[in-house]
Amino acid sequence: MKIIVPIDFSPVSLNAANYAANIAKKLNGTLLLLHVYIPVVSGNNQVAALDHELIENERKRTEERLKNLGFNSGKWKDIQSICKTNVGNLADEIDLEARSEADSLIVMGLMDKTFWQDIFGRSAADLVFEKTFYPLLIIPESASTPEIQNILFITDGDPDDLEPAASLSRMAKKLSARFSILRLSMTPSNSADQSQGDISIETINWTGKNRFNRLLEVVRKKQPQLIAYAENQRTALSRFMEGNPIERAAKRMNLPYICFNRTNIKSKGSKINPKFFVAPL
Repeated sequence: MKIIVPIDFSPVSLNAANYAANIAKKLNGTLLLLHVYIPVVSGNNQVAALDHELIENERKRTEERLKNLGFNSGKWKDIQSICKTNVGNLADEIDLEARSEADSLIVMGLMDKTFWQDIFGRSAADLVFEKTFYPLLIIPESASTPEIQNILFITDGDPDDLEPAASLSRMAKKLSARFSILRLSMTPSNSADQSQGDISIETINWTGKNRFNRLLEVVRKKQPQLIAYAENQRTALSRFMEGNPIERAAKRMNLPYICFNRTNIKSKGSKINPKFFVAPL
């Protein structure tokens, strides 16, 4: 399994790298620290900035800096890690690295933003989500790295959510964590609990007013360390107009969350790829 962490050496990205290292150790995965940049071109150095030797020297310095991150962290001593510096567009380079191995997870840090920045701003994670079909694990800036004992997958019952649920179930087994599903019912009904094997499934009424507060209340009671969901790809305008209550709940609780781009799954529950996200035990 390849766990890809884009690094720009900010505290946010370094926090995400530490979180990813913890997961990589338990999943026996390979940690890829990836730095992506575009050479600076100005009126004074147009030729120099595009010079192959200059770019290679910058690449070597950056990769050495990336390697030092691992050497300076005792948590990483038993983890297989790779350091790469690529030149190009961030979302394109991340997607290219993910596609090189079927079993990949992208981990990105998310900076705490003000209310208006959250509404009008688009993060690098948004751009990556729109580009790739690989799952994206978002680590809020102030999130801690506790042991993952409970993973909660929230779904509206779409058939395409079977594949993410299956992959998360495999991940939970490898982490020795509890995996549960919260189903949001779009038709008026009474809340119900059921189970399939060792997976608990709870259904709540997702109609009427105060839906977000109801969701937040249920999620808090379950006390997950990791939330997951899948959604269809939307335009920047639709994301602004509609928002995502599950993402809002994760941010409100300062929890890491995994989002799957449902648009690129398109399995309709008929063909679940066993290599997707986490390979079977």
